[in-house]
Amino acid sequence: MTGYRSIFLDEDWAHQAHYGWHVLHEVPGLRVLSQRRYGLIRQLALVEMNGIAALRGWLDKTARMAWRSEIVIHDFSGSFDPADLTGLAFAPAGKGDALLNLRTMVIDLRRAEDELMAVMSSDHRRKIRKAAKAGATFSARDNPDADEITEFMVLQNALARERGFQPARQETVGRMYAAGNATLYRVTLADEVSCLHVYRTAGKAIFMHGAARDLGSSGIGQLLHWKAMLDLKARGINWYDLGGVTVFDDANGIYRFKRMFGAAPVDLGREWLHRGRAVRTARAARSLAGAT
Repeated sequence: MTGYRSIFLDEDWAHQAHYGWHVLHEVPGLRVLSQRRYGLIRQLALVEMNGIAALRGWLDKTARMAWRSEIVIHDFSGSFDPADLTGLAFAPAGKGDALLNLRTMVIDLRRAEDELMAVMSSDHRRKIRKAAKAGATFSARDNPDADEITEFMVLQNALARERGFQPARQETVGRMYAAGNATLYRVTLADEVSCLHVYRTAGKAIFMHGAARDLGSSGIGQLLHWKAMLDLKARGINWYDLGGVTVFDDANGIYRFKRMFGAAPVDLGREWLHRGRAVRTARAARSLAGAT
């Protein structure tokens, strides 16, 4: 998609704002974040095409300490090749190891409201009208109260157990609202509830977490995203990132649902992973302890 630069590259992205990472090194095209866990070091290098040479220079300098580090390189251009690095072995990040989305779907909110509606599928438009006509209620809360956050987390934890993913941490979500970085969008219709936790930076927003209860075919899920799009557009947000997809293929239901909003596919590159000796030993010990 022309013009979209990943929200992960923004200075106020959630990793450094809320997830405990700090900027270790930054030059044009390269930002290196660092985080300590269990006495070991995790480093995340966010690199664009114009930062590849700087990345190689930084890796040369950090190689002697890499034995106690986990280094993840997110290469947004897909042009980094670790094969000729001396002393550091990188492999493609496998399932469960990637820290950031490798593929996403993005809506250009710079378009007029009628155009945003026109590029949706006819099925999504029909369901939006259906939910609105049935009296679905929409709310947007920048500073939800404790009960509203708890309701969202109860719904998300139930969804996480059903689908086998790691849910958000309630205290982290709460900090995002308190800092003014996120909005809780909610649509209800009778016993049906659908919620979105959307994170904002300057000019961009991303659907970070979702949850629902008793969701049927009423269309409230489609109405929720539509209302969120209009609210974000009114705030001056230009890009709405609908979050990661595993493949760009209509056979995948999540991809198809997002594409039907008129979202365009965006390739976010590749991730490479290096785990030093101390990290591998610590992971093996934790795995063994968990098995006993």
